[in-house]
Amino acid sequence: MFFLGHAAFMAIGAYTAAILTYFYNVPFILALLAGMIMSGLKCPRHYYSPG
Repeated sequence: MFFLGHAAFMAIGAYTAAILTYFYNVPFILALLAGMIMSGLKCPRHYYSPG
C-alpha cells in the first residue's frame, strides 16, 4: 500500500513556513514552529492520517 498522507502534512507545514517568511517577514524559526503546529492540527473528518 502506497500512502501519501504524511507528505501532505509535511507540505502543509512547508507552505505555512514559506508564506510566513516570504510575505510576512516572520523569522524563520518562528515560521518553522508555526508550520509544525499547522501540520499537526487534526481536522474533524480528514482522510489523510491513519490515526
